[in-house]
Amino acid sequence: GELYFEGASTGPSEPSTYTPFHPEVVKEFVRAHRFDPRDLVDPTSPRFWRSDPHSLRIWSAYRDRLITDLHQKTIAKLATLFPADRIMVTVIDDRYLPGGEPYRAPGSLASNIGSDSRAILALRSQQPFMVQVEDPFTQWVGPPDRFREFAKLYDEVDASSLVLDVNVVER
Repeated sequence: GELYFEGASTGPSEPSTYTPFHPEVVKEFVRAHRFDPRDLVDPTSPRFWRSDPHSLRIWSAYRDRLITDLHQKTIAKLATLFPADRIMVTVIDDRYLPGGEPYRAPGSLASNIGSDSRAILALRSQQPFMVQVEDPFTQWVGPPDRFREFAKLYDEVDASSLVLDVNVVER
C-alpha cells in the first residue's frame, strides 16, 4: 500500500481532490497556525494559494508531517506483527529532478501528495523496514535509463533493502 494524499496532478487548483480538509484536521491546523487551510482553495480569500505561496508552504509542510506520522504509526503497528524484512514501505520519489524540476516546491507532485521521502526514510532509525521507491506517474513517459539515477539518490538505504518500482509507459 501507498500512504499519501489525493490531488497528485492538480493540487490546490482542484479542491475536491486536494485532501485532507476533515474538520478535525482543520481544527488542529487552525490551532497551530492561526488560519483556516480551506482559505487556500478559496479564490476570494487573501490566503488563496496563488496569491499567498507562504501560507501554502505552511499547509504543505503540515500535510507532509501528517503523512510521515501516518507512516510512523503504521510501521510501528506492523512491527508488532511482522519481522522488519517483511515490512516494505513505498515512497513516491521526490528526489529525481528531470530538467531541474524542484519536486519539493509548492505545487509539485510530491508536495501535492505529502510525500517527503527523507522524513519517511528517517523512520528507519526507529524501526527497520524495506523500501520501495516509486517514480511519480509524471515520469512514467521518461526513458528507462532514469532508473540508473534512482539508486544513487537513495544511497542511505542499503541495496539489500531497496526496491525500485519500475513504470515505463510507451507514448
